[in-house]
Amino acid sequence: MPVAFHLFTQLPTELRLKVWRYCLPHRVCELDQPVDRIVFGLDDDNSSLAPCRLYQTTYQNGRPPLISHVCRESRFVATRSGGFATVCDPDRPLDTQWISGTDNSDAWFDTTRDSPHLNWTREYEADYDYSGDSLQCVVWEALRMSATPSIMLTYLDPAANEPHAPRLSLQSQPASPVHKVVTPDDLKAINAYKQLPAWLVVMQVIVVHAHPHEAIATGLFGLLGDAPVQVVPASAQDKLDRFYDLAEDCEGKQPVTVAQDLTRRSADSMRQRLRRVITTKFHSDELTTIMHPAIMFRLCARMCNHRVET
Repeated sequence: MPVAFHLFTQLPTELRLKVWRYCLPHRVCELDQPVDRIVFGLDDDNSSLAPCRLYQTTYQNGRPPLISHVCRESRFVATRSGGFATVCDPDRPLDTQWISGTDNSDAWFDTTRDSPHLNWTREYEADYDYSGDSLQCVVWEALRMSATPSIMLTYLDPAANEPHAPRLSLQSQPASPVHKVVTPDDLKAINAYKQLPAWLVVMQVIVVHAHPHEAIATGLFGLLGDAPVQVVPASAQDKLDRFYDLAEDCEGKQPVTVAQDLTRRSADSMRQRLRRVITTKFHSDELTTIMHPAIMFRLCARMCNHRVET
């Protein structure tokens, strides 16, 4: 049971502000909205087989942190470094501007605590308009946040997520023949990636359908459960196991409409697959030292994947 601390208001102002600051979430700042059909590699005929409507978690992830609603003092702390994103940021250089039909331009972000993530891949181009350079946009956001950005594996290799059944596989696929031709666009991309010391590449997305109190108890989605999107490096094995344990527990409580692949793959196998993708695309392994595999976990409290029994 929560314990009320009635003397909080009598603490020194400096200490109260530190407590409020401690309650702020560290979030994955999604620059754009994911499309579940594309994320889960489903064709149009099977789009209803996605285990979750991902816009729901993106919406929750982009809301102001919970403490901003408590009082004037907590709101002051939240807004010192946080606020709503704007598409036309006057401080953004022209060559880093990127606009798409999936913009998440009304989301809350904190430049001192968040890390940028790009859901966009070439698969979106057929259905959504866009302008600008998405990669330069991510680099600029990461530099101003002093954070490690993340992208989808399919941003590097669109063929990594061809239409298939919802049970996704991370097993290696035969690499396409490597033609020793590096295009100007490839060189531009390599130079952009090298502006940052590290990148996380999301190899798989897993949705955890859990009630808010369950998520808060684990601490995996922020102290107050208001950081529902998490990108976990493959090297953080203990943390990954905790997320997988929660996902398996929640999915096993009652029948689900769509089963997800919750197979736990080793960090080494994910690194090997990512390395193959990078070397096949860029004909070089120089980016393999700064790109690291990760798994994205998304918390959906609507329990939309649980079948209601009558």
